[in-house]
Amino acid sequence: MSGASIHIRPAVLNDGPEIISMLQRLARYEGAATPPPLTESSLQRYVFGDSPAAHVLVAEGTTALVGFVLFFETFSSWAGGPTLHIGDLWVEEHARSRGVGRQLLQQAAHAFPGRRTDVYVVRSNTARTFYESCGFYEQQEWALFRKPSAE
Repeated sequence: MSGASIHIRPAVLNDGPEIISMLQRLARYEGAATPPPLTESSLQRYVFGDSPAAHVLVAEGTTALVGFVLFFETFSSWAGGPTLHIGDLWVEEHARSRGVGRQLLQQAAHAFPGRRTDVYVVRSNTARTFYESCGFYEQQEWALFRKPSAE
């Protein structure tokens, strides 16, 4: 399989089960204690609804999806306007090192041209070198602080 045999396209609602399955593999790969609670209903509401909160592109091989990227627009006063955030990127192991991840990132950036793009990467994730090869660099001066929802 080469990058040329992959078709990048916007996800559709019927891709939901495969997207969720890939997201669960991503969570296991990163050592998450529990899988993300994303459901088909959540995808329908937040990705495929009237006012999408996020966008998903999928990489389609000849017989199945081999990857996806979930991304959304944010705003940065330091950038002086809207920016792009990569929420999740996954490429199936058999399709890695073939340009699929790079194609997904390029198409996400193409959807929002001229935007600064940010991505959080788990420190133990070997994908850090992939992001560096795509022109990203680690922001060592920043630390992520998170407050869980009150629910």
